[in-house]
Amino acid sequence: MKYFSKLFILLLLAAFQLPASSVITLEEAVESAMENNTDLATAQVSLQAAIRNNSLSSSFIPDISIEGGVSLSGMSITDRTAGTLGTDVSLGISLSLDSSVISEAKINAIAEESALLSYIMTAESVEESVTLAYWNIALIKDSIRSAELALQDAGERLKSLESQYEAGSQDLMDVRNAELDVLNYENSLAGYEARLELAYIAFSQLTGITSRDFETEEIPVLPKLNLPDAKTLEALYSSNSTMLKNLEKNIESAQAQKDSTKSSLQLPSVSISASYDFGPTVPAGSWNEYRTDRGSVSVGFTIPVSAWIPGSSEDLSVKEAQDEVTKAAISLEEGKNEFLYSLEEALSSYNQALLSLDIAERTLSIAEETYRLAQERYEAGLISLEDVSDAQRDMLDAELQVSQCRIEILTSLYSIAFDTGLELDDLVTLYTAEETNE
Repeated sequence: MKYFSKLFILLLLAAFQLPASSVITLEEAVESAMENNTDLATAQVSLQAAIRNNSLSSSFIPDISIEGGVSLSGMSITDRTAGTLGTDVSLGISLSLDSSVISEAKINAIAEESALLSYIMTAESVEESVTLAYWNIALIKDSIRSAELALQDAGERLKSLESQYEAGSQDLMDVRNAELDVLNYENSLAGYEARLELAYIAFSQLTGITSRDFETEEIPVLPKLNLPDAKTLEALYSSNSTMLKNLEKNIESAQAQKDSTKSSLQLPSVSISASYDFGPTVPAGSWNEYRTDRGSVSVGFTIPVSAWIPGSSEDLSVKEAQDEVTKAAISLEEGKNEFLYSLEEALSSYNQALLSLDIAERTLSIAEETYRLAQERYEAGLISLEDVSDAQRDMLDAELQVSQCRIEILTSLYSIAFDTGLELDDLVTLYTAEETNE
């Protein structure tokens, strides 16, 4: 039976078996990860905490307390005097504000924005990891299907040779070579299945999907894109980068911390405090005595002097805070370099994968024709079984190379899409259209 006939039959059998295993799309895998990923859940808790802390209401809520007690005075055992029973209950309200409230509000607001960016970064990282894990499963499954076809073909060839050998029309060496082919393909298949199990484990940790009986989407065949160079992409889309936004926010946070440190240690500060008490100042014996109240307001200021002396602890604290601003700025520059490098790396991988795919497709076409001819020549007694096996291995390698190139193209474009903040469909539509217009 010829290779293409068997391939057609196996595909038909696979089609009839599809209801036994459902298809999980990449979108469904990402949604599951967003619901189950522990890193994302941790980032969400941090975000909620930052939102709670970013509120001035706690600074303006006064301290309210009710204090009281019961006393017995004037009691005498010798005089048989019971004494006087008195009570002491008072309601107190106090509030104290100073200039740090302003800087604290700014720091809390920046912390909330940073937490939001961290959450988005974590979500993007999870999505990218799930995408790579998903297509890795698709690639291994494709490799397994190719290996199964090769093993099926080698097994049928072995049976045919064994029958011919028993009939005395075939050499034992060809039978042994066919047995080695079967063992080699069994070993390759076992290796792919082991890799698939590891891929499933990684995918399960990311998404919470524990099923091993699912199919992935077909590996898409994408059009060739006319992508700009990395510098152009950086200029166009660096403002979309969550990583760079987060690094910029870190500079703002460090600057706010520095300003807060400086204002609290080196600049004059003003504080306002107020209190209000309702009730007697001494134990009361009647209700009328509770109809008293007292209030007070005070304003104070502090002018630090020693804080301006070079080398003082306050001066060193301000300098350390300034150092944090400098380090945050350096981190931003490093992030910009990483952003550009990531684009350059993805573009290089994409262009190399395009070139490799063209070569792999032409190689596969030749390998398929060579394998067909090898089978015909072997049946005519013109070449050895080893030549047929070599032709089959070449065809299998070419099939796998085509799949690998398509996955490399896909993952490279996903990397560019994640960096630029574009959806993959938008990236394809935008730059395919530009190429078409040319």
